[in-house]
Amino acid sequence: MESEKASEKGYSLRSLGRDFIGAVRLGYVILAIIAVLSRLPVDSLYVDLLSHFQAQYFFLLLSGLLLFSFRASRRVTLLLLCGVLSSGSMIAPLYFSDSSPCSTCEYSASAGDRITLLLANVHAQNQHYREFIDSVPTETSILGLLEIDPNWERELHVLREHFPHVRSFPDRGFFGIALYSKFPIESLEVIEHPSKVASKTLKSISAVLRTPRGTLPIVLTHPYSPQSVRGYRWRNRQLKRIAKLVRGDEDETAEKKRNRMILMGDLNTSPWSSAYANSIAESGLRDARNGFGLRATWPAHVPSLYQAILGVPIDYILLAEDYAVERISVFPIKGSDHHGLLAEVRLPSASAAAE
Repeated sequence: MESEKASEKGYSLRSLGRDFIGAVRLGYVILAIIAVLSRLPVDSLYVDLLSHFQAQYFFLLLSGLLLFSFRASRRVTLLLLCGVLSSGSMIAPLYFSDSSPCSTCEYSASAGDRITLLLANVHAQNQHYREFIDSVPTETSILGLLEIDPNWERELHVLREHFPHVRSFPDRGFFGIALYSKFPIESLEVIEHPSKVASKTLKSISAVLRTPRGTLPIVLTHPYSPQSVRGYRWRNRQLKRIAKLVRGDEDETAEKKRNRMILMGDLNTSPWSSAYANSIAESGLRDARNGFGLRATWPAHVPSLYQAILGVPIDYILLAEDYAVERISVFPIKGSDHHGLLAEVRLPSASAAAE
């Protein structure tokens, strides 16, 4: 009698174990299908939201492939492999691209050819003003700030000692924007984006700076967050408009400007969404993090050890191909829901000479 009970207990445990493994396997199968579907080039908020997690798909599906490669059927193994390859091909350029793709450009070792860029979404409700001010590296040449409200503008006044050329457009919501520069601002245009979703007009900055090596065009922007279908449409409109602004006309002057263009901003999209891909193709720029890894910037509360697995890159420094990226790193901002980006880039000596 006791042996029968023990046998029944053992069978129930084995049955429970099989059910659990089956459920886990089914979860991996569903995840693989989602990973493949997230690459569909369709104009959909829901596909757009799914597309942002390619790094997470890759690491999870890779673990599933290793776990079930000897236990699952060929169909399941093949589906998991497709998911791994699909997501892996999306994140691979961030790790294996050339950080200086201009094959005809020559770069000198002169410090004058180096520019240090810092992009920081400080979060409008964040009150850690002093911590941020003290953390800004002294070598920073250009500082792009997002979500600046009147309090931030007032507290950041001390930075004008290091950045004498400032244009600031604070907002009591989450759309304030400011450009701090060590280089003189030769010209500046405020691009307005009326938004029915936010019930206000969002602003982008398009400026031309005068550096020792010539003019440097730069755009700073912060599109609306796609938290709804309407928000998704407004974000895409702003991305398209900025891309066209960066691209400019098809003449020699516009081409020379494009060759030195920099775009910085919290674009509220990942590198894998179709909206981002279309905008990048239109602008002709490239992500400064290419060749350096994920450099995820959101959400900031994810521990740095797991940022590459759990974080998403939605803040960008985008560059013309003439720039070489020396380094780019995630920049912690106390009290913000974003990390910033700190990049050191070089201009080609030939471009400088031409200027």
